[in-house]
Amino acid sequence: MLKSYAIILATLALLGLISLLANQRFQGVARLPMQIQLDGTPGWTAPRALGLSFTPILSAFVLLPTAALLGDTGLGLFPVLFLSLTFVGIHLLHIKLMARSLKL
Repeated sequence: MLKSYAIILATLALLGLISLLANQRFQGVARLPMQIQLDGTPGWTAPRALGLSFTPILSAFVLLPTAALLGDTGLGLFPVLFLSLTFVGIHLLHIKLMARSLKL
């Protein structure tokens, strides 16, 4: 069980660091696009703090119960690692799409 929680802690720390760096990049922007249409226009926006903390908070709500339910069995460690990498990738992609939509 400790391995799963170590992975989760590292993932949340990495997501937090990514959000802090993105916050510096988006310093002059009050609201960030949360949904980007196929043509690049934002569907709806959120305040910058909420927009950058959405994925880290969502990942905690998904990863912690997953680790608690599956434990450190062979099956339990793989889903936690897979979900952790998926959340990091999604967060990076979302920030890239935000920057592209804002033309930064």
